[in-house]
Amino acid sequence: MQKVGNVTFRIVDSNVDMGFVWKDGALYLTLNNLMLTDGDIWYEIPIKDLQNIENREGTLSFEVESMSLTIKGKNAERLLALRHLLLPLIEGEGGGEELAESIVKLMLLGIKDEKIMASVLKVDEDEIRDGLKKAEENGLIHGKDVTEKGKSLLSPEEIELLEDAAMEEVQRE
Repeated sequence: MQKVGNVTFRIVDSNVDMGFVWKDGALYLTLNNLMLTDGDIWYEIPIKDLQNIENREGTLSFEVESMSLTIKGKNAERLLALRHLLLPLIEGEGGGEELAESIVKLMLLGIKDEKIMASVLKVDEDEIRDGLKKAEENGLIHGKDVTEKGKSLLSPEEIELLEDAAMEEVQRE
């Protein structure tokens, strides 16, 4: 589990005719879920169920079935980077350049296992191996390390978010 940052969030159920208050808490990213906590309660939102991700004025908004989730963060750039990380997963992109970019993002998070990459990106392991080979041939990675050219595929905000998340994981170990 990687901490993305401290956030304020609101979850609204459209089946219930009321709004929910904003809660201060933290946002975490796991291989398959977004996790939110207000310090007392944990909310687990499967990435595969997220729909209609939008970024408006420093907030991220998602839909999950009959519910909507809105997240505000002190660092709007981190939320924007998270959006760019999640878009291919939500929209099911997975081929060509998107696959190489997604592999680079996962490697920057410290995820280098082909089986885990395949699971997260919803492709088979052969596609991951082909994507790794192509990424290496194109100079995006060398072995299991992302090169400067590979990092250039990402915005500075995405790189900062991913490297910070990987560093937090190392510090917890």
